[in-house]
Amino acid sequence: METKVMILILGLCLITGWGVSGRCKHGFVFRNEECVDINECVDGRNACNHTQTCENTPGSFKCVCLDGFRQGRGELACEDVNECGESDVPVCGLKAQCINSIGSYSCGCNPGYVSNTEKVFITDDHCQDIDECRDGSHICAPSLTCENTPGSYNCVCSDGFRQRFLYEFGYGLVCEDVDECMAILPVCGTHGNCTNTPGSYTCTCPEGFRNPNNNSTKARCEEWVNVLQQKCKKADNVCKLKTLQDLTRNLTASSRVSPPVLFRSLDVLLEAPPVGQEDVVLQLIEKLVQNVQTSSVTTEHTEHLTYNSTEVDIMHLGPNTSLTGSLQLKTVDIVLEIDLLAIAQNNNGSASVVLLTSNHMHIVFNNSHFRARNAERTYMGGKVVLVILPQVMVKRLSKPIILTLQHFNVSDPADEPACVYWSEGAWVTDGCSASQSNSTHTVCSCSHLSTFALIMQTNPNTESDPVVEALSAFFVLVGLVFLTLAVLTFALCRSNSRVSNMARLNLSVCLLLAHGLFLLTQTALRLIQPHRVLCKLLAGALHFLFLCCFVWMSAEAVLLFLSVRKLRQIKAKDRTGPHWRYKLLIGYGIPLVIVSVSAMAMPDGHGSEKCWLVTEKGFNWSFLGPVCLILTGNIIFFIMIFITIHTTLRANCSEASKVKYTRLLLIKIMAQCVILGCPWIFLMASEKSRVLELLFVFLTSQQGTVIFLIHCLLNNEVRKQYATWWKKCGLSSKLPGTSASGHLTTTRYCSDSQTGETSLHTAQQTDADKEKSG
Repeated sequence: METKVMILILGLCLITGWGVSGRCKHGFVFRNEECVDINECVDGRNACNHTQTCENTPGSFKCVCLDGFRQGRGELACEDVNECGESDVPVCGLKAQCINSIGSYSCGCNPGYVSNTEKVFITDDHCQDIDECRDGSHICAPSLTCENTPGSYNCVCSDGFRQRFLYEFGYGLVCEDVDECMAILPVCGTHGNCTNTPGSYTCTCPEGFRNPNNNSTKARCEEWVNVLQQKCKKADNVCKLKTLQDLTRNLTASSRVSPPVLFRSLDVLLEAPPVGQEDVVLQLIEKLVQNVQTSSVTTEHTEHLTYNSTEVDIMHLGPNTSLTGSLQLKTVDIVLEIDLLAIAQNNNGSASVVLLTSNHMHIVFNNSHFRARNAERTYMGGKVVLVILPQVMVKRLSKPIILTLQHFNVSDPADEPACVYWSEGAWVTDGCSASQSNSTHTVCSCSHLSTFALIMQTNPNTESDPVVEALSAFFVLVGLVFLTLAVLTFALCRSNSRVSNMARLNLSVCLLLAHGLFLLTQTALRLIQPHRVLCKLLAGALHFLFLCCFVWMSAEAVLLFLSVRKLRQIKAKDRTGPHWRYKLLIGYGIPLVIVSVSAMAMPDGHGSEKCWLVTEKGFNWSFLGPVCLILTGNIIFFIMIFITIHTTLRANCSEASKVKYTRLLLIKIMAQCVILGCPWIFLMASEKSRVLELLFVFLTSQQGTVIFLIHCLLNNEVRKQYATWWKKCGLSSKLPGTSASGHLTTTRYCSDSQTGETSLHTAQQTDADKEKSG
């Protein structure tokens, strides 16, 4: 029953719509048959103020405080939050300060910083430090140095100054100079000179001292020897040389170095001089010794210094010295006698001399730098000695210096001492000689000052045989007589081609000059040897003349071959060989080129002990090489000539008489060439055997005799001419071997009346005519 009643009531409500809208809760509105929430934040029914924001809720709303505000005492009250004062951590960072505002805050850069943006910011990322030291906004006193710090700056004293408070000039802190030169420990070292400057100091080092810090003016002054030992290892000799060169680069002519300081440095260098730098080392020593500090004495003063490997003796003379005669300086192994008084007289009455010896210099400055003359062996006999006149303008010696050198070991009596001095990378003997010598000491006399040494030579047995020398001179003299006759004959009969041609005449002239110069040189050898330049010139001249002899011999062989080759084809107008001008160019040009190139390649190659070619480095092959080549060519030509003549005779048996003259001429030329060339085979062996030496001299010296016999006495034309000259002199009506009419009774081998082809005589005659007409 009740159910029915309720249904009835509901139906009536639906029919009438009774009470539905009035039944929605507060904050809702009936719409579209339902209760819908009213958004008070939109329709303005809220009571929120400007510090709040409205938030809708179902059936109502609420007011929430904005950022930068917080809930106050009342429900609708919001109060500002002070972000700058309520946080334990600075909200703007360390470089900015916080500025509170209603509901927010902003950041402003602290003093000492500047913003890099015009916008409002809330972190210190936009604050950059102001460099007051750079923009000049600091207020540091002139004696202070400004140091920038983050947001500020400091005024501090510069290096070399210390702080002091002073208010007279408006500054609370000033700086005053520190005098570093007054420090307990010398800032410039024991030997340095300190000079105070505002805020700093400078160090000046005396000569012989240098700071190792690239010559800094504030570094300690170290002695040269200490710098060498600090920079270079003990075995690094090149480093020592380079470092000492750098240390002494600024030395001037007026610089003076204390002797102990100077020679201590040299001692380190000379413990083991660098190999290959001998000239550089000596130049450095000379430079340093020239700057040694000499005593300003009016009488005399001596100093003796001894180090690990170096020993030095120094003598100073003043204008009032009482010493007379030659003075002596001594080391353990050396005694020097020098007329220092005469040198002082030429230098305003004062002079100094330094005697320096080293225990190790002979290892680098050794005997390999000495060009021994025919010595089997050489070795260093004593220490290397340096004699130097420091700060002496006129160094002319009034008489030679005398050096007494002690030998390293007892020498063999057969060993010959050589007193040498260093010149351009080598030991030479010019101006030095050994005046006395025994097994332990040698006395050297030298006419100049330099670096000296004693080199011992073991020479082969070179004692000359007087008989051999006399026979050699006699043989050469006989050969010169016949060569002179041959040259006169060829010159006077040069128009007759059967007697002379250009090659034969020039060959004889060259042999005459070569043998004559050789005889003169060997006769006066002892007088020539001391004059090295003259000896070299004579050796060069002999080299040239003997080469000319071989070239002209080869030229005659070539001309003979050309004539024989054309024996059948030659005509009256044919011309055998080149023009006479070219012959002269070849005959003298080739030897001149060989000698010139040899002399330029090895300037000391000419001028051995016998004023001939030296054998070092194979220089003698500048003569033997061309000679061997020419002799080889001559042999080839003569073989070809023999074959040609033999073939011609076989093909023309009936006309053999036409070539008899040619055969005789060929025999003469071949004989002359053999005599000229063969003796030189004995040249290399002649030094080891007296017999071979005598045979060599005899054969080479008689070349002129053979030429005279073959080309003059055995020549019909020459004998005719001799008969004519003999008759003109009125000595006799005829010569032996001639007819009453003056003609030679010797059978002529080539008859001009015979028929057939032109003979070799015609070819040679035509060739001679062409030479003259050319």
